[in-house]
Amino acid sequence: MSEHEELPVEVSGPVHVSRLRVWIWRLGIAAWLVILAFALAALHKEWAHFHAKDFKAALARLGWMHVGLALGCTALSYFSNAAIDLFSLRWLGKKVSTVKALGCSYIAAAFSLNAGGTLLGGGGVRMRLYTGLGLTPGEVARMAGFAVFAGWAGNALVAGILLILSPAALPMVGGALARGIGVLLVIAVGCLLLWNYWRRGKHDVDENLRWPPTGLLFAAILSSALDWVMAGMAIRVLLPGDLGNIGTAGFLGVVLVSQLLSALSHVPGGVGVLELSITRLAGAAVPHAWLAAALLCYRALFYLLPFALAAAWMGGREAWAHRRKVTRSVEILGGVWMRLGPRLGALLALGGGFVLMLSANTPMLAARRMWLKDTLPLTFVETSHFLSSIAGVALIVVARGLQRRVHAAWWAAVLLSIAGMILSLLKGFDYEEALLLGFLLLCLIPYRDQFHRHAAMWSRRFTVEWWFLLIGLTTVSVWLGFFSTRHVEYRNDLWWRFSFDGDASRFLRAQVGVAVVLIAVLLAQWLRPTPPRVRKKQAELSDEKRAKVAALVAEAPQCQAHLALLGDKMFHFSRSGNAFLMYGEQGRSRIVMGDPVGDEDEWDDLLWNFNETAEDEGRRVCYYQISSVTLARCIDMGMRLFKLGEEARVSLTEFSLESPDSRRLRQARSRAVRDGMSFEMWTPEQSKAHMTELRTVSDQWLDKHSAREKSFSLGRFDEAYLTTGPMAVILKSGTILAFANLWCGGSKEELSIDLMRYGSDAPGGVMDYLFTELLVWGKEQGYHWFSLGMAPLSGMAAHPLAPLWQKLGSLIYLRGGAFYNFRGLRDFKEKFHPEWDPHYLAVPSPWHLPAALTDITTLIGGGWRGVMGRQNRKISSNASP
Repeated sequence: MSEHEELPVEVSGPVHVSRLRVWIWRLGIAAWLVILAFALAALHKEWAHFHAKDFKAALARLGWMHVGLALGCTALSYFSNAAIDLFSLRWLGKKVSTVKALGCSYIAAAFSLNAGGTLLGGGGVRMRLYTGLGLTPGEVARMAGFAVFAGWAGNALVAGILLILSPAALPMVGGALARGIGVLLVIAVGCLLLWNYWRRGKHDVDENLRWPPTGLLFAAILSSALDWVMAGMAIRVLLPGDLGNIGTAGFLGVVLVSQLLSALSHVPGGVGVLELSITRLAGAAVPHAWLAAALLCYRALFYLLPFALAAAWMGGREAWAHRRKVTRSVEILGGVWMRLGPRLGALLALGGGFVLMLSANTPMLAARRMWLKDTLPLTFVETSHFLSSIAGVALIVVARGLQRRVHAAWWAAVLLSIAGMILSLLKGFDYEEALLLGFLLLCLIPYRDQFHRHAAMWSRRFTVEWWFLLIGLTTVSVWLGFFSTRHVEYRNDLWWRFSFDGDASRFLRAQVGVAVVLIAVLLAQWLRPTPPRVRKKQAELSDEKRAKVAALVAEAPQCQAHLALLGDKMFHFSRSGNAFLMYGEQGRSRIVMGDPVGDEDEWDDLLWNFNETAEDEGRRVCYYQISSVTLARCIDMGMRLFKLGEEARVSLTEFSLESPDSRRLRQARSRAVRDGMSFEMWTPEQSKAHMTELRTVSDQWLDKHSAREKSFSLGRFDEAYLTTGPMAVILKSGTILAFANLWCGGSKEELSIDLMRYGSDAPGGVMDYLFTELLVWGKEQGYHWFSLGMAPLSGMAAHPLAPLWQKLGSLIYLRGGAFYNFRGLRDFKEKFHPEWDPHYLAVPSPWHLPAALTDITTLIGGGWRGVMGRQNRKISSNASP
């Protein structure tokens, strides 16, 4: 386990955790499981009247021509969907290779269609792929918003036209009403285009960048419309030529309405919901056996096959990206799977376990049944069938441990995969399952070291989300088993009937094994000792650990690590002690300041362990001001991200005081020199000798701004802290006018300042002079970057498609000058021509955001008294960041 040491704190009582917000959030996750169960039950009722032989006959009717046409429509649908990203990239002015953009869009769409809004959704995939092409997370979010807007506008346009042409697509309403709905949908799309055109014409050139050109948006909507039409045609070509009164146009309308309902349900892939909707709306025109066969084939061709190709494409894409960095194919494959394999492990364990359970609950193919009769004893087949269902549910259980990178889960998954491959071949020569499990082994075996956490399998309770996922997958497989054997009359002797034709008997016995495993897991989780939610008094940080923190801070390339030296943080160390998180506590929140510090190879284990420890103690985990370095890890842990602002960084390797862009800086420097000011760099010993004068300047600055000392995310005037590094000082006739303490990053990667204050007698422009001299000094010393600090709420998107948080932040940034000069602070930093890097807040869910922001503000302000006691004053443009 990781060492977990903190600075001394007071003893506090038990933590009273409110579960209301947590349960409201989790009810949303439970909702799609309820919808899934309802859809499967209703679908079972709809399809219960036809016999299995009718279904097999309908499947036999589908030939290679039908499959080929369906694949062609599927390809056109995915291509049209991917083309929307090309339009959004053109809107953003990003030059990305067309092939790369189409590939990224296709992969993200395949993951999103199959996983929906669950733990395995495509949002994180899209973020990873496009940020790898040089886009910022904010730009990727704008692309996603554009795609959602164009996608559903295209759906509305096609649905409206089809309802006008064939109102029979909505049999539950009259023809006139259906046509009226169609007209309203078409008019709504036209109004949206006119509104976009009006908004672009109303704003200036800069504001127009937030609104896509109307022609471009219309082209994206047409592309989306083609996507929806081809998605419907992929089902239509699998059905008989004559659809009766409903016709092809009416059936396409049915598919569009059904796709909308399945999307609103948030059920992954719309499983059950899509099939039920199409059956209810178009079932009168097509025999149910034929419709079921077409929908099953469509599910495989439109959902599962593109998903498998997307996973393979990701591997190929990574290999191609690294083709120039390695010389041998083995090294290429190793580099690809080092990043991709472990992350696919949990997903493939879920998929492999689910497929094993489905296979154990469905009848054996006739050809394979005959082969088994002639090859293997019945005992082997019966035993393999029973054990494969147990291996399937066990793999789903183990997937949670794989996500947490637990070493014991790796061993369990490897052994279960090998056993599942053998059992799949013995129970029915199911080589498809064996190949899937073999692929899982390829993601696990080569990278045993990636699953380095030596926690026990039951070291943490399953989250409610994982219980929902486990129960949902089990429910689907059990329903499929009952549906497949619904024409077999139940008798008590089915339980002990053993024969090659006894599919129903094998299904019943398999469910007993699955139930035993689930009950055992439930009891193990329920009876697991729960750590007491009581804050214990922490031992004072040892001298050895203090020295270790100081050493890691000195080696850290990012300057923000120096906040660990303030003395107001608690620390969570990695197992080896070579990395740590610094954090503080306020209310229920455990707030981490910035990115982890230390060996990056230990960050995964460090972050997971911190999250789990906080969860055991009933704490809300918040990651404050994290950069893109930690972004992907927070996404993997299921955290929700909210942009806080942007950090200004000046490239010192490219900085030159003689360049045309630095004219204002040269003027500020010359004016300061004429006024008799000088710049000096003081050692810690010099700073200590002049500490009284420095405190006088600091007090004058606080009085002028009616401010109090901050903490946690900002430095404060503390002698021990200010003497941990050099000090930049502006003097005039030996009197200190202004000062700033410096943060020096390891390997001279970055240079920054923290506490920056000037006296009441300091002339205007003193801060410009200070920053100019620091940039010149940093360049001379060989530093690569100079950080000017963060501009809060900077870079927020105000587009209607942007998330609510970004629109609110943009409004405060533009209109909140009465409380804080957000724009003035960014304008002050813009004069140094920096590059802007986004910083984020990560919280467990959006429900936690208000409480997290309140706790963070209170912690930085030094408590409620510090927050409420501040006067509302504008911060001048040359005030401390």
